[in-house]
Amino acid sequence: MQATVEDYEDVVPAGDAQMNGNELPGRKASTRDRPTAEISSGRTKTASGGTGATATSQPPAKPILDQDQSLKGLPRPEDLAPYRPILLECHTCKKPEPSIGAFIKCPFCKVTPYCQKSCKKDDKKEHKKHCARLGNKHSEKTIETVQDVQGRRDAAGSSIALDIRRLLHKFKPENAMELWIDAFRLWALENNDATGKCLNAGFEEFLNQLKERETYWAPWLHEKQGRKKCMALTQDKSSWYYLERPITNKELREHYDSKDYTSFLVSMAKVVHGELAI
Repeated sequence: MQATVEDYEDVVPAGDAQMNGNELPGRKASTRDRPTAEISSGRTKTASGGTGATATSQPPAKPILDQDQSLKGLPRPEDLAPYRPILLECHTCKKPEPSIGAFIKCPFCKVTPYCQKSCKKDDKKEHKKHCARLGNKHSEKTIETVQDVQGRRDAAGSSIALDIRRLLHKFKPENAMELWIDAFRLWALENNDATGKCLNAGFEEFLNQLKERETYWAPWLHEKQGRKKCMALTQDKSSWYYLERPITNKELREHYDSKDYTSFLVSMAKVVHGELAI
């Protein structure tokens, strides 16, 4: 028997508090703003009075804010503190690590980092004197350094996750659903082999993983009809959030009128996959 959307629904107990609704972050109007008028049927009248098919354009995005709402004081991802990863240093040439995980380490002690094989080879004679001690006893100084670096990395990740949580808490449930949809689409763009061509099934699994996280990430997902409302957005062919319509990174940036939003959406996807946590 095939599962339906309702099979996934959870009923919120009577004592549970409802989510506070606020607004999406504001942005200045620009010439790239999409029109907010209703979408036409995509057909035009012919000379004979009938209708003829025409090429359909991309559906316009819904306005982020109602016209009578103030933009002042609304949060933006640009206001979040920039993330600066804690990097290692080559043991031989002291070159800083360009990105996390870029350096190789001695395969025996699994502690000493090198930027390339030539540096590892140059240090082979000297490192041989200490390799066994590092591997067996795990030098206290080295362990403290590694733990300190890892601890600072974890703290930085927790800070980002906390900023995301605070920002999401200011959104209406419907707006939060839209952001989670685009977070999945951006993740799917960068990991197309992970979902194949069935984006709807991939998004269902994405929601399953999100539901396993702490409730505060998506309170609406634990409410009755919450999942159904979210899935309805992804199946509306006239909506920006229609999953079967392919999009690009450029379109996402133009849609939000901010390149910082793409990094915000990437971080949201990392929360779902357990790569970021508070």
